[in-house]
Amino acid sequence: MRITYGEATQEHELPFIRKGKRGRIESYWDAKPTGDFCHDSATGTEYALNFMAASYQRELGTDLLPILRDMAKGGFLKPVPGGWDGVVHAFLCTIANVSVDGWTPANIARERAREAESNAFIERHRAEESAERSKRARKAALAGAAKRRKKVRKRV
Repeated sequence: MRITYGEATQEHELPFIRKGKRGRIESYWDAKPTGDFCHDSATGTEYALNFMAASYQRELGTDLLPILRDMAKGGFLKPVPGGWDGVVHAFLCTIANVSVDGWTPANIARERAREAESNAFIERHRAEESAERSKRARKAALAGAAKRRKKVRKRV
C-alpha cells in the first residue's frame, strides 16, 4: 500500500489482512503471535501504525470495526492463560494512544520514532544480557578447566 504525505512516499504492508485467491478480503485480522511478548508487541505496534497511515490516506477502504469484529470472531480479544496476545494488545494500545492526538502523519511519525527508540533500547539490553551470560559461561568454563587440571596434578 503506497502512502504519500508531502514529498515522502512510503510503502506500508498490512500483513494482518488475509486476501483470497481473487484478491478479495477473507479476514481483516489474521496475525499469529510468536509467543515472545516483546517481539509480538513490536509487530502489533508496527501493524497499528501502518493501518493508521493507510486509513489516514483512505487507501485501505476500511475502518477499525471489521478488524475488531474479526479479532472477536477469532477469539483474540479474550485473555489467554499466559496473558494477552502481544500482537493484539500492542495493536489496540497503539491505536488508543495515537487516537488521543489524532491520526495525523505527524503523530504517527512521532509514535514510530518512539517505538524505534524503544526497540533499540530492548535490543541493546538483550545484547548486554547476552554478553554478560557469555562472560559468566567463559568464567565458569575456565574455573572448570582449572579444577580438572588440579585433579590431574593430584593423581600424578
